Amino acid sequence: MDAAGNPVADAQVALSTETIGVLVSHGKLEPMRGNVAESRIVQTDSQGTFMLGQHAPESFDLIVAHDRGFASIGSGAFHDSNEIHLQPWGRIEGRVARDPGTGGRKISMSGLPNPTWFLNKQEYRYETEYDADGHFVFEKVPAGWFEAGYLIRVGDSFWSVTCRT
Repeated sequence: MDAAGNPVADAQVALSTETIGVLVSHGKLEPMRGNVAESRIVQTDSQGTFMLGQHAPESFDLIVAHDRGFASIGSGAFHDSNEIHLQPWGRIEGRVARDPGTGGRKISMSGLPNPTWFLNKQEYRYETEYDADGHFVFEKVPAGWFEAGYLIRVGDSFWSVTCRT
């Protein structure tokens, strides 16, 4: 449901457990590397309902993403109400202190490790470029703690994050 209590059609819903992970990036849900086959990401219908097509384990999280917002709810809270309410997306805007001159103007941002990671696998990862003035923007970011840093090229096709804050 959206903030007004209306059903949300075409929202992505993902099951997250200790063995099935989900990646949140730029307002979309994707399977985590390594468990694409086990991934459970479905769309809500016109009434905002969904079916995951399997019996859920005792402990799980449901992650929901839509243009109108984001939600993460644990199994206990979901069993209590069978409703998921979206929260508005956040936006992070900033300016890099200086261009490190690494051949690319990229910034990476990821969610900091938290207890949720150890119970039910959820990863938050974003990349964007900054302009000539160092300005960058990350759109569709859920509430939480994140770290950002420069992406520097360390080979023909590999990048590493440095100067994290």
